[in-house]
Order: sequence, then C-alpha cells, then structure tokens
Amino acid sequence: MKQPFVELNELKSRIQKLQAKLGDGEVVIFFSNTEQYRNHDSTYPFRQHSDFWYFTGINEAESVLVISKSSQILFIQEKEPTKEIWTGIRNGIDKTMEISGINFVQLNTEFEKFLQKELGKLKKVFVSCENDFNQHYLILQDFVDEQNIETEDTKYLIGDLRMIKSDWEIEQMKIAAQYNVKAHKHILENILPKIKNGELSATEITLEYEIFYQYNKQGLTWAYYPIVASGNNACTLHYEKNSDDFNLSEQILIDAGCEYNYYSSDVTRTYFVDGLATAQREIYDLVKRTCLTVYSELENNFSRYNLYENEQLIIKTLSQGLIDLGLLEGSLEQVLETKSYRKYYMHMGHYLGLDTHDNSQVRRKDDKEQFVNFKPGNVFTVEPALYFNLNNESVPKQYRGIGIRLEDNVVINSQGQVEIITSELPFY
Repeated sequence: MKQPFVELNELKSRIQKLQAKLGDGEVVIFFSNTEQYRNHDSTYPFRQHSDFWYFTGINEAESVLVISKSSQILFIQEKEPTKEIWTGIRNGIDKTMEISGINFVQLNTEFEKFLQKELGKLKKVFVSCENDFNQHYLILQDFVDEQNIETEDTKYLIGDLRMIKSDWEIEQMKIAAQYNVKAHKHILENILPKIKNGELSATEITLEYEIFYQYNKQGLTWAYYPIVASGNNACTLHYEKNSDDFNLSEQILIDAGCEYNYYSSDVTRTYFVDGLATAQREIYDLVKRTCLTVYSELENNFSRYNLYENEQLIIKTLSQGLIDLGLLEGSLEQVLETKSYRKYYMHMGHYLGLDTHDNSQVRRKDDKEQFVNFKPGNVFTVEPALYFNLNNESVPKQYRGIGIRLEDNVVINSQGQVEIITSELPFY
C-alpha cells in the first residue's frame, strides 16, 4: 500500500465548505498531533490528528493550520538533516504545498509572530480542545486569554462536514472494510479449524496475532486495539487482555478494525470452534435476527432513522426476544419503560470515518443530543449484542458466560442506496 494521501480536489472542497461557514473576523485553527513518548526517547508510531489530516493530508507533527473566510496558512516544522537521519525525511515547504494544495506555507517558528500580528483583529477563534498538550496550542491560549478573544470548539463547526462522506471517502472505507473482512475470514476459515484440530493453541493471543498479521502484510495498521474475548471475557465490552486460554466449547468474540488511508473499519463477529450449544444458538440467533431486521428497515426507508431511532429498533427486537426466552419479565412496553434490557445490552452504534467513533452524537451549543436522520454520505455501525455475565446468578445457568456481539459497517451512498459493506463476512 502506498503512503496515506488525500486527493487535492477533496482537500480543496473541504476547505471551501468550511470557509463558507465562517464570518468576518473568524478563524479556525487546527493543530497536528505531537509525538507521544512511550519511555525515555522511544516514541509511539505517529498518527495524525484526524481533523488536521482531513484538511491538509499532511502527516507530520508540530504543524498548525489556520483557515479564515478567505485564506489558508500552514505552519510546519523545519527540515533538519541531522534529525532526519534518525527519524526520516520531513516534507519541507515545497513538498507541503504540493501535498496540501495550500500555497501559503511557513515554518512553525513563525506561528507566534503571526498571532501577534493577526490575533488582535479577530472576533472569534475556533480551536480543537483536544490539543491542550501541543506547544503551539499553549501559545495560542496565552494570546486569546490575554486579549479576551472568544473561542469555540471546532467540533461544533466541522461535525456536519465530516459526517457526510464523499464518494472518494466511501471508496477508502470500502477498501478498509474489504481488508478487515479478509482478516476475519482468515480466522474463521483457516485458524479456528487448526485450533480445533490441535495444530494451534487455544488462546486469545493466537487469534490476536493472526489479526495483526493479516493487517500488517497489507501494510495496514489497526484502527483500534482489537478485542479478542473468549468465554465470559466476551461480557467485558472493551476487553483488553487478549491472552487467556479458552475451551473449544466457549464462544470467541473478535472486535477488530484496520485503517486504510486513515479511514476505519470496525467489525465484530462471535465465533465458535466446536459449534454452538443450545443456549449459545438461542442468543446468537436473536442477535443475528436483530441485525437482519435493522438492515431490512434501513433498506426500506433509511431517512426515517438516525442513530437513536436505529438503536430503539435494536432494543425493541432484542427485548422481545429476551421476553420470549423468559430472560426478561413483563410486556414489551414494560421492559422498554423500565429499561430492564440494560442488564444485558448497554451500548449503541456510532458513525465511522477517520475515527472509529466518528463524530458520534456531536453536542451542539445548547448541549442537547441532536440526532439527525440518516442521509446520503453517512457511514455508521450496527452492533446489537447480549451479555450474560458468569457471576449473574439471576440468569438461568445455561446462559451464564455467554457474550454475543455482531457488528457491520453500513454506507448510505450518494445515490441513496444502503450498502452493508462488511456483508461478505457471514453469520452462523
């Protein structure tokens, strides 16, 4: 795979859309991520801040982007041959202009002078509050505090832009989904049979290794650290250990996603090495039926739904199934009113994009959740699940220790068609 990139027409379109939202005397300032140290002089692999990447395509630290209604200026780190021997070649001004399409590029040492000259003319600065560890952010903060300039978080301004994906973005996400499906299929078709036959050890780390290997050999990285949870571990939503041994009769929940060109995929399947016991099958079939119900509703009329309404459909379907199995008491109306389903299901789907949880439930100025109905360009997950912890003695014994989650990635394309872009990974 070639190095991550953003097409120039994409960058130009994004900046123009952002500029159209700005008034006179308003600027937006985006800061790159900084290098994060693991210990002493050893750093974690660099990953650019998603907002900065979205508007620049520049994959370097210590950079700043300033956008006003009529201009853009990009501040970057200086080329330093001595340091580049150790950490790699930096873009420099000419290469940065070529990649970003921004014609006004200066060294980041000029950023403070720029603020001194321009900040007093401004009425409002939009800035990400995620960058308070960045040295340039701290310089900016001193200036706005001193001059009492109004600031506002950028997420209120750019959330709608990033929520609607272009055809080009959707293509990147489809590629990420294809590679992720391929990795999951490798587990299902090649690794689980070897574990069953005793050729590989029955341990979570065996499966984690295979997931990483499938990503790495394609030149990809993980979008989030994978969850490989066997048995009762599958009842821990964000399980991290990934190293327990498991019995062949236990389910194995794998929630894993890779990044292609910075865009995420996010897929969960629950696997069975030695087939499904009766209770496992009952719960699995209920979760699968919920997935299919949601997909059918979205395909019929996606514009009736948003993340919240989508979730209500999931909750109603799961709740009725739990009532039918005798795992919840009362009518469906009573269960929904008392929210007794939350004992077994307690999360929801999310938007997907440059971040795995991409612009989910962006809070507006009135600080209330605003769920906008789905529209072309949205990409999101559907992930119903049920969890019955081993220590929950109120649950019939045969269900204890079962955790089932199924998750797919859904695209509403520019033609208004609903596509399940991970559907090639089968259910049981």
